[in-house]
Amino acid sequence: MNTPPITRKTCTKCHTEKDIGAFSLSRGKPRADCKECKRAMDKAYRAANPEKIKAEKKAYHAANREKVNGQMKAYHAANPEKRMAKDKAYRAANPEKLKAKDKAYRAANPEKAKAMNDARRLRKAAAFATPPPTIEAAIRAGQAYRVVLHLPSAHLCSNSPPMTPGGRIVRAMLTKKYRNAARKACDQFIDDDGPLLLRRASAQLFFYFKNKRRRDIRNFEAGMKAAYDGLVDGKLITDDNSEVLTHEPTIFAIDTNAPRVEIIITPLDYPA
Repeated sequence: MNTPPITRKTCTKCHTEKDIGAFSLSRGKPRADCKECKRAMDKAYRAANPEKIKAEKKAYHAANREKVNGQMKAYHAANPEKRMAKDKAYRAANPEKLKAKDKAYRAANPEKAKAMNDARRLRKAAAFATPPPTIEAAIRAGQAYRVVLHLPSAHLCSNSPPMTPGGRIVRAMLTKKYRNAARKACDQFIDDDGPLLLRRASAQLFFYFKNKRRRDIRNFEAGMKAAYDGLVDGKLITDDNSEVLTHEPTIFAIDTNAPRVEIIITPLDYPA
């Protein structure tokens, strides 16, 4: 004889008869206490044993790192808005804690911190593909000068030293070629009155790359020495030493169609 299925059950905690769906399953059978009473009991236990629960979670995560990370990754992918809201609330509630944690991480990982700063500067610069409007206006008014060159070769950058005689020859050839390109680019500024020969000027570099790949700003700045020598050869400036030429912060930006470097020269003195 078949036993009819159980549809109602009395909770052993609150002694209330409830629908069978109000009880969680344990080993395939309904628990003795209902879901509501179980939640209340669990909440009371967590409130009474916070350190014990924290230690248990930490031990479980350490023993099941891959499993937990996979579960968290899947949850975050399925609930991006909840994750963003939770992170935002945590940042708002713990600004000093996060600031101290970030400071400690940067002190312990200076190279990674530098790379993060460079990447952040690149992301901010990627919002535009031309110099700011104030510089564009100065160029149109003849109060600043733009020299456009192709990006410097990796052989010209400071972290690509020539290790062989052949490498030194290649670097010398590329340096001469880049210097000549900068010199020829200055021909546009020569008019009936002759070359500009600026005695004092500021220079700012705008590098435009095809993608957001992480790059070292200082290496690319070092690769521009030949270009500055070309500006002297082209008689745009009288010299590229610190007494004649000052430097504004370098900007990295994105232009997938036309990677290049723009040198913006702003006079700080009258031509010689």
